[in-house]
Amino acid sequence: ERAARAADALAAVGLAGSDARGVRELSGGEQQRVALARALVIEPRVLLLDEPLSNLDPALRAGTRDDLRALLRDQRVTVLLVTHDQEDAFAVADRVALLDAGRLLQVGTPEALYDRPDSAAVATFVGRASLLPAALDGGGRASIAAGGVAQHAEALPAPGVDGAGLAVLRPEHLALADPGGDGTWAGRVAARRFAGATTVYRVALTGGAAVEVASADRTAREGDAVGVRLVAPRVALVPAAR
Repeated sequence: ERAARAADALAAVGLAGSDARGVRELSGGEQQRVALARALVIEPRVLLLDEPLSNLDPALRAGTRDDLRALLRDQRVTVLLVTHDQEDAFAVADRVALLDAGRLLQVGTPEALYDRPDSAAVATFVGRASLLPAALDGGGRASIAAGGVAQHAEALPAPGVDGAGLAVLRPEHLALADPGGDGTWAGRVAARRFAGATTVYRVALTGGAAVEVASADRTAREGDAVGVRLVAPRVALVPAAR
Protein backbone atom coordinates (compact mmCIF):
# COMPACT_ATOMS: atom_id res chain seq x y z
CA GLU A 1 0.00 0.00 0.00
CA ARG A 2 2.84 2.41 0.83
CA ALA A 3 4.46 1.79 -2.57
CA ALA A 4 1.18 2.30 -4.39
CA ARG A 5 0.41 5.54 -2.56
CA ALA A 6 3.95 6.84 -3.15
CA ALA A 7 3.59 6.10 -6.87
CA ASP A 8 0.22 7.88 -6.95
CA ALA A 9 1.69 10.92 -5.17
CA LEU A 10 4.59 11.14 -7.62
CA ALA A 11 2.18 10.84 -10.54
CA ALA A 12 0.05 13.62 -9.07
CA VAL A 13 3.01 16.03 -9.18
CA GLY A 14 4.09 14.98 -12.67
CA LEU A 15 6.94 12.66 -11.65
CA ALA A 16 5.50 9.27 -12.53
CA GLY A 17 8.27 6.71 -13.07
CA SER A 18 10.92 8.85 -11.36
CA ASP A 19 10.99 6.92 -8.09
CA ALA A 20 14.38 5.30 -8.83
CA ARG A 21 16.21 8.59 -9.41
CA GLY A 22 18.53 10.00 -6.76
CA VAL A 23 17.84 13.35 -5.16
CA ARG A 24 20.94 14.88 -6.76
CA GLU A 25 19.63 13.89 -10.17
CA LEU A 26 16.54 16.08 -9.71
CA SER A 27 16.25 19.69 -10.79
CA GLY A 28 15.20 22.37 -8.32
CA GLY A 29 11.66 22.28 -9.63
CA GLU A 30 11.52 18.49 -9.37
CA GLN A 31 12.78 18.63 -5.79
CA GLN A 32 9.98 21.05 -4.95
CA ARG A 33 7.50 18.62 -6.50
CA VAL A 34 8.89 15.73 -4.45
CA ALA A 35 8.50 17.80 -1.28
CA LEU A 36 4.87 18.43 -2.22
CA ALA A 37 4.32 14.72 -2.95
CA ARG A 38 5.69 13.86 0.52
CA ALA A 39 3.12 16.19 2.06
CA LEU A 40 0.21 14.96 -0.07
CA VAL A 41 0.87 11.24 0.33
CA ILE A 42 -0.40 11.30 3.93
CA GLU A 43 -3.71 12.74 2.63
CA PRO A 44 -3.81 15.81 4.91
CA ARG A 45 -7.04 17.69 5.52
CA VAL A 46 -5.13 20.98 5.67
CA LEU A 47 -1.72 21.70 4.19
CA LEU A 48 0.66 24.56 5.10
CA LEU A 49 3.01 25.69 2.32
CA ASP A 50 5.74 28.13 3.37
CA GLU A 51 7.29 29.91 0.34
CA PRO A 52 6.96 26.74 -1.81
CA LEU A 53 8.20 28.44 -5.00
CA SER A 54 10.98 30.64 -3.60
CA ASN A 55 13.92 28.59 -4.93
CA LEU A 56 12.77 28.44 -8.54
CA ASP A 57 13.95 30.59 -11.44
CA PRO A 58 11.28 32.90 -12.96
CA ALA A 59 10.45 30.71 -15.97
CA LEU A 60 10.13 27.51 -13.93
CA ARG A 61 8.29 29.37 -11.18
CA ALA A 62 5.49 30.49 -13.51
CA GLY A 63 4.86 26.97 -14.81
CA THR A 64 5.10 25.35 -11.38
CA ARG A 65 2.68 27.96 -10.00
CA ASP A 66 0.02 26.94 -12.52
CA ASP A 67 0.66 23.24 -11.94
CA LEU A 68 0.43 23.73 -8.18
CA ARG A 69 -2.97 25.37 -8.34
CA ALA A 70 -4.33 22.68 -10.67
CA LEU A 71 -2.93 19.93 -8.44
CA LEU A 72 -4.35 21.34 -5.22
CA ARG A 73 -7.78 21.81 -6.77
CA ASP A 74 -7.68 18.24 -8.09
CA GLN A 75 -6.67 16.88 -4.67
CA ARG A 76 -9.34 19.02 -2.94
CA VAL A 77 -6.98 19.99 -0.14
CA THR A 78 -7.41 23.16 1.89
CA VAL A 79 -4.10 25.02 1.76
CA LEU A 80 -2.64 27.90 3.74
CA LEU A 81 0.17 29.30 1.59
CA VAL A 82 2.61 31.82 3.09
CA THR A 83 4.48 33.98 0.59
CA HIS A 84 6.05 37.39 0.12
CA ASP A 85 5.40 37.21 -3.63
CA GLN A 86 2.01 38.61 -4.57
CA GLU A 87 2.12 36.94 -7.99
CA ASP A 88 2.34 33.56 -6.27
CA ALA A 89 -0.52 34.47 -3.94
CA PHE A 90 -2.77 35.78 -6.73
CA ALA A 91 -2.04 32.85 -9.04
CA VAL A 92 -2.72 30.09 -6.48
CA ALA A 93 -5.15 31.44 -3.90
CA ASP A 94 -8.92 31.75 -3.88
CA ARG A 95 -8.66 34.19 -0.95
CA VAL A 96 -5.75 36.36 0.16
CA ALA A 97 -4.97 37.76 3.61
CA LEU A 98 -2.54 40.69 3.53
CA LEU A 99 -0.53 41.21 6.70
CA ASP A 100 1.85 44.04 7.57
CA ALA A 101 3.91 44.14 10.77
CA GLY A 102 1.57 41.62 12.37
CA ARG A 103 -1.59 43.51 11.41
CA LEU A 104 -4.25 42.01 9.17
CA LEU A 105 -4.98 44.73 6.60
CA GLN A 106 -7.54 43.03 4.36
CA VAL A 107 -8.93 39.61 3.43
CA GLY A 108 -10.66 38.88 0.14
CA THR A 109 -10.34 37.49 -3.34
CA PRO A 110 -7.31 38.59 -5.35
CA GLU A 111 -9.66 40.67 -7.51
CA ALA A 112 -11.13 42.41 -4.47
CA LEU A 113 -7.74 43.38 -3.06
CA TYR A 114 -6.67 44.76 -6.43
CA ASP A 115 -9.90 46.49 -7.46
CA ARG A 116 -11.33 47.47 -4.06
CA PRO A 117 -8.47 48.01 -1.58
CA ASP A 118 -9.49 49.13 1.92
CA SER A 119 -6.48 51.40 2.48
CA ALA A 120 -3.60 53.17 0.81
CA ALA A 121 -1.25 50.53 2.22
CA VAL A 122 -3.14 47.73 0.47
CA ALA A 123 -3.49 49.74 -2.75
CA THR A 124 0.25 50.40 -3.03
CA PHE A 125 1.36 46.91 -1.98
CA VAL A 126 -0.95 45.01 -4.33
CA GLY A 127 0.08 45.71 -7.89
CA ARG A 128 1.22 49.20 -8.84
CA ALA A 129 -0.84 52.26 -7.98
CA SER A 130 -0.64 56.04 -8.07
CA LEU A 131 -2.69 57.87 -5.44
CA LEU A 132 -4.18 61.27 -6.25
CA PRO A 133 -6.52 63.41 -4.12
CA ALA A 134 -10.17 63.00 -5.06
CA ALA A 135 -13.50 64.43 -3.93
CA LEU A 136 -16.90 62.74 -4.04
CA ASP A 137 -19.85 64.53 -5.54
CA GLY A 138 -23.46 63.82 -4.68
CA GLY A 139 -23.90 61.47 -7.63
CA GLY A 140 -21.30 58.92 -6.59
CA ARG A 141 -18.61 60.22 -8.92
CA ALA A 142 -15.05 61.09 -8.02
CA SER A 143 -13.41 64.31 -9.14
CA ILE A 144 -9.65 63.69 -9.40
CA ALA A 145 -7.55 66.84 -9.73
CA ALA A 146 -3.93 67.35 -10.78
CA GLY A 147 -2.29 70.54 -11.97
CA GLY A 148 -5.57 72.43 -11.78
CA VAL A 149 -7.40 69.98 -14.09
CA ALA A 150 -10.10 67.59 -12.84
CA GLN A 151 -11.08 64.30 -14.43
CA HIS A 152 -14.04 62.19 -13.34
CA ALA A 153 -15.02 58.54 -12.88
CA GLU A 154 -17.49 56.51 -10.91
CA ALA A 155 -16.21 56.15 -7.34
CA LEU A 156 -15.80 52.86 -5.48
CA PRO A 157 -15.21 54.20 -1.96
CA ALA A 158 -13.58 52.06 0.72
CA PRO A 159 -14.84 52.11 4.32
CA GLY A 160 -13.82 55.37 5.97
CA VAL A 161 -14.04 57.51 2.83
CA ASP A 162 -16.41 60.38 3.53
CA GLY A 163 -16.50 63.18 0.99
CA ALA A 164 -12.84 62.95 -0.02
CA GLY A 165 -10.01 60.46 -0.22
CA LEU A 166 -7.28 59.18 -2.51
CA ALA A 167 -8.08 57.79 -5.95
CA VAL A 168 -6.28 54.50 -6.71
CA LEU A 169 -5.04 54.80 -10.28
CA ARG A 170 -3.55 51.66 -11.83
CA PRO A 171 -1.31 51.99 -14.91
CA GLU A 172 -4.05 50.49 -17.09
CA HIS A 173 -6.52 53.13 -15.84
CA LEU A 174 -4.59 55.85 -17.69
CA ALA A 175 -3.57 56.57 -21.27
CA LEU A 176 -1.14 58.92 -22.94
CA ALA A 177 -2.68 61.85 -24.82
CA ASP A 178 -1.58 64.92 -26.71
CA PRO A 179 0.01 67.47 -24.39
CA GLY A 180 -2.26 70.44 -23.80
CA GLY A 181 -5.42 68.53 -24.74
CA ASP A 182 -8.67 69.60 -23.08
CA GLY A 183 -9.46 67.73 -19.88
CA THR A 184 -6.10 65.96 -19.66
CA TRP A 185 -3.30 66.26 -17.13
CA ALA A 186 -0.10 67.77 -18.49
CA GLY A 187 3.28 66.33 -17.62
CA ARG A 188 6.61 64.98 -18.80
CA VAL A 189 7.93 61.43 -19.07
CA ALA A 190 10.28 60.90 -16.15
CA ALA A 191 11.06 57.23 -16.85
CA ARG A 192 9.94 54.39 -19.09
CA ARG A 193 9.98 50.61 -18.69
CA PHE A 194 9.40 48.08 -21.47
CA ALA A 195 6.95 45.43 -20.26
CA GLY A 196 6.28 43.34 -23.37
CA ALA A 197 2.81 44.13 -24.69
CA THR A 198 2.93 47.57 -23.08
CA THR A 199 5.45 50.20 -22.11
CA VAL A 200 4.99 51.65 -18.64
CA TYR A 201 5.73 55.36 -18.36
CA ARG A 202 6.25 57.28 -15.15
CA VAL A 203 4.88 60.75 -15.82
CA ALA A 204 5.62 63.74 -13.60
CA LEU A 205 2.47 65.85 -13.72
CA THR A 206 2.27 69.61 -13.51
CA GLY A 207 1.79 70.42 -9.84
CA GLY A 208 4.16 67.78 -8.49
CA ALA A 209 2.18 64.50 -8.57
CA ALA A 210 3.39 61.49 -10.55
CA VAL A 211 1.51 58.59 -12.16
CA GLU A 212 2.35 55.41 -14.05
CA VAL A 213 0.74 54.85 -17.44
CA ALA A 214 0.66 51.53 -19.34
CA SER A 215 0.55 52.17 -23.08
CA ALA A 216 0.91 50.25 -26.32
CA ASP A 217 2.70 53.35 -27.66
CA ARG A 218 6.46 52.80 -27.39
CA THR A 219 7.53 56.10 -28.95
CA ALA A 220 7.60 58.46 -25.95
CA ARG A 221 11.01 59.12 -24.43
CA GLU A 222 12.28 60.56 -21.17
CA GLY A 223 11.70 64.30 -21.08
CA ASP A 224 8.88 64.31 -23.66
CA ALA A 225 5.85 66.48 -22.89
CA VAL A 226 2.71 64.32 -22.74
CA GLY A 227 -0.88 64.46 -21.62
CA VAL A 228 -2.48 61.84 -19.37
CA ARG A 229 -6.12 60.88 -19.74
CA LEU A 230 -8.23 58.85 -17.31
CA VAL A 231 -9.83 55.96 -19.25
CA ALA A 232 -11.18 53.79 -16.41
CA PRO A 233 -14.96 54.13 -15.95
CA ARG A 234 -14.60 53.60 -12.20
CA VAL A 235 -11.83 53.91 -9.64
CA ALA A 236 -11.39 52.89 -6.01
CA LEU A 237 -11.11 55.55 -3.31
CA VAL A 238 -9.25 54.90 -0.06
CA PRO A 239 -8.99 57.07 3.07
CA ALA A 240 -6.32 59.76 2.88
CA ALA A 241 -4.79 58.71 6.21
CA ARG A 242 -2.35 55.80 5.78
